[in-house]
Amino acid sequence: MYILRCVSEGKNEDQIVERFIGDGQLVKTWLAVLGDIRLVERNFVNELVITKEGRKYLERYNPHW
Repeated sequence: MYILRCVSEGKNEDQIVERFIGDGQLVKTWLAVLGDIRLVERNFVNELVITKEGRKYLERYNPHW
């Protein structure tokens, strides 16, 4: 959920990795999972963006978002 929220706030992959003390593999794995279940995707300029389903997920499971 935290990585999904970071993407929704416009953070890029490097900024998210910083939050996880440089654990890039962990972030890449979670981004892949979030992509597989269609909560995040990369747009036409290769930026991480949250999908419509991702927004619904955040609203449902994190009402203070």
